[in-house]
Amino acid sequence: MEGIYVFLLRWDIPILFIATISLIVGLIKLFQARSVLRRAMFSLERDYGREQRQNGSALTFFAIITIGLLWYVNQIVAPTLPQELLFLPTPTIDPLKTPLASPSPESPVTEVITRINRDNILGDLVATATLDPNVAGNTPVADDILDANIEIQTPTRPPEIFIPDGGGCTPAVNISSPRPESTQGGQVEFIGSASDPNFAFFELQINGPGTGNEWTNLVAPENFEIIENSTLGTADLSQLGSGPYRLRLSIYGTDTQPISQCQISIFIEAIDLSSETETDSE
Repeated sequence: MEGIYVFLLRWDIPILFIATISLIVGLIKLFQARSVLRRAMFSLERDYGREQRQNGSALTFFAIITIGLLWYVNQIVAPTLPQELLFLPTPTIDPLKTPLASPSPESPVTEVITRINRDNILGDLVATATLDPNVAGNTPVADDILDANIEIQTPTRPPEIFIPDGGGCTPAVNISSPRPESTQGGQVEFIGSASDPNFAFFELQINGPGTGNEWTNLVAPENFEIIENSTLGTADLSQLGSGPYRLRLSIYGTDTQPISQCQISIFIEAIDLSSETETDSE
């Protein structure tokens, strides 16, 4: 009896599927038989209707009994069955019945290849370890290799690039120094990046009270060298009047219109040369 239970448990899903199809077909036959018997006028039609009703009843009864049996086995019988019956045993190898091949001596070629591989592995281990030559008695044995100082090179991180917010500034086109809204005066070094896939040249310009609110070149009008986080140029701001100014870095391609720009605002504090001259004369 346990074999039947195990069979039903292992094949419960296919059996349930067949039982469900049988139940649906049986109900359809019962519905058709009812329609035929209701409209039957001749004995042949009534006989056909009765046959359909018998077939539908048999299928429906079979499906209900099967579904109920599956429910009973899964819910009532399965918890009481031993677990070893529900799972297939794992095959084990009997060493007394399995013939084992006797070890055969290595051929000369195999022995040579094995010795070469062993020497290469030991050579790699010795070459990887770096022993301190100042300590006497260091020899390439297992303990020394484990205690050896192995040099590990960690990659250095590139310096972070300051990119101003807004003004069209990007990692490829930016003015990282002087910082936006900072106060400048005298000799100033301008640092940033001027690069683009369609780069031809760049211009660094300033606009403010000392330039008549017009854009004026701070360095050479056209610079044909790509700059990446380095000096864009140096200019003396002592000749400009105090006030707010705008700096603009423009990248040009083959056309006359810039293909990208970066703009920031700074404040220039002019140096009073007359007061310095009077101080020197005194």
